[in-house]
Amino acid sequence: MAKGNNPNTKGDPLLNSRLNSRDHLFTFLTAIVKKNGGKLIISEEDLLSVQRSDMVTLAYNIEAKELIFEVSASDITNNYSDDPKSRKDN
Repeated sequence: MAKGNNPNTKGDPLLNSRLNSRDHLFTFLTAIVKKNGGKLIISEEDLLSVQRSDMVTLAYNIEAKELIFEVSASDITNNYSDDPKSRKDN
């Protein structure tokens, strides 16, 4: 789950709409891969380690003109198990 509601972008409506748009996911992913030298390998183990409680937050540093992505575990309880095999959506 991604959160992109950052009050630091209120001064720039265009930037705010871009940061909050799910359409820009592949732009972000492309930038991350390019920043990593043009190739990013994610193992099956890496994918399976992602849990429903993991959250990606997005912030924008106005002074540095940088996006900051950070992963943190959420305390949100839901109807899904962290075990992908036991999720109700599978």
